[in-house]
Amino acid sequence: MQYSPAIDIWSIGCIFAEILTGKPLFPGKNVVHQLDLMTDLLGTPSLDTVSRIRNEKAR
Repeated sequence: MQYSPAIDIWSIGCIFAEILTGKPLFPGKNVVHQLDLMTDLLGTPSLDTVSRIRNEKAR
């Protein structure tokens, strides 16, 4: 899976949300908790998306 400019837009959106609210958008205690918060809000990625992740541990 290659990174695209979309990841920059995502990052800017997260930063902008934090600026507006004064709080982190996803205030996770660790990486796993952070991902849980994201999937709670956005839903889980499709199997097609997951299958394109090259790092086996990340899948």
